[in-house]
Amino acid sequence: MFCEYCGRDQSLNQCRHQFPLRTGERVLLLSILIFFSMAYYIILPEIMRPLKDGYMFYGYLGLLTSLTLYTLLGYLFKRPYLAFFFHCHQDKKKSLKWFKRLFPLCLRCLGILIGIFLTGLLIVSHFPWWGYLVLAIPLIIDGHYQQYTDYVSSPTKRLITGILFGPTVGFIYATTFYLMISLLHYFNPFV
Repeated sequence: MFCEYCGRDQSLNQCRHQFPLRTGERVLLLSILIFFSMAYYIILPEIMRPLKDGYMFYGYLGLLTSLTLYTLLGYLFKRPYLAFFFHCHQDKKKSLKWFKRLFPLCLRCLGILIGIFLTGLLIVSHFPWWGYLVLAIPLIIDGHYQQYTDYVSSPTKRLITGILFGPTVGFIYATTFYLMISLLHYFNPFV
């Protein structure tokens, strides 16, 4: 039996359309994301604080650890947690086949995942904030052009635009974490 929306085999429990996330799972996934970012902030304070972008690096490490855990939990419980995180459409025709199995993400979301893993290099090299916005432009153009015309982008273009957009996602999460820590320090200077 195959999903009408994405074409994936339902017996493998990989389709997020046929196996929606339960409330407890949503809470768990969000808790993992917040917990690891805060844990890195508490455990590694003296190592990262001297860095100019130390707080952003805590957020990035939390995101990276969370995505790794989502992957492991997905394989352990046979649930598409990565697809839920990325809100991936999981279209079978736009996904990578790996050892005769479909990867749980489409090529664009896989590119974003790869780009997120590369974000740490940009944070450490003090990449300017506006550079992350520039990296998002190819995906925005390609996605909108594809949505509003009959154009269908190639798998290579999907992967490349995803890789370029990944650091933007990592930067947005890391900046959000940085703002959250800044607010904590503002309201409680002893944190």
